Amino acid sequence: MPVPRQAQSWNGLARRKPIARKAWGEKERVRYQSELKWQAQIIELAQVLGWWPFHLYYAQRSPAGWPDLVLFRERVIFAELKGRSKDGKAENLKPLQVEMAHRCFTAGVEYYAWLLPDDFEEIKAVLSEGGKVKAT
Repeated sequence: MPVPRQAQSWNGLARRKPIARKAWGEKERVRYQSELKWQAQIIELAQVLGWWPFHLYYAQRSPAGWPDLVLFRERVIFAELKGRSKDGKAENLKPLQVEMAHRCFTAGVEYYAWLLPDDFEEIKAVLSEGGKVKAT
């Protein structure tokens, strides 16, 4: 019995040599963390401090510009998280994210655009009891 054409192509891929990748050293791992890992740390911190965090896991179905986290306790916080690339460049807010920030400010809701890890101390202060940071 002949092998189907699709299976033949899979057989060809299985015999290929794997791509060689340079391993990251411990120094690079400590310096660079993805935005998702920082987000997980913020969610964990928020839960420990009594916040109820909400995050859309499938952002394509949310309105453009919707923030990464919405945190609920005695007040509501909208938080957009920005990270740094591996070469250290900070990400900027996109135009629709800036529009969302303006809408939150107009509605009187707290909105933060946090750069990670630079703003981690501010994040801890804001999420701590009575730690609302005022804009300067």
